[in-house]
Amino acid sequence: MKLTYLNKRVIVLGEPGGMVIPLENENTSVVEIVALAGGISIDGKAHNLRLIRGDLHQPEVFMIDLSTVAGMRHSMMSAQPGDIIYIEPTRKIITEGARDFMTIFAIVVNAITLYYLIVNVNN
Repeated sequence: MKLTYLNKRVIVLGEPGGMVIPLENENTSVVEIVALAGGISIDGKAHNLRLIRGDLHQPEVFMIDLSTVAGMRHSMMSAQPGDIIYIEPTRKIITEGARDFMTIFAIVVNAITLYYLIVNVNN
């Protein structure tokens, strides 16, 4: 008789986007899951990963720091089916602020242009 595990997945959220990583063997570490999700780019915080395990009403949350050797050792724990790994993205305050400002600026410029065209068409 051969036993197979069904529905063995880990969810990776945050910086790499939402991904579901299937667990192909029982000893897959958190670092391997992060690597399978594409790793941590410059937009992610390697020092602030969270492993959320268990019932979502009373979950266990493990903080993992992949920017240090001690944190790497801690991340060698095996991932379990149903785990959620959250990689915090880096906030880009200047870029986000400029994007918000440009949206408002475009609305104002379009309104002024529309008003100018309406006034000049009637003359």
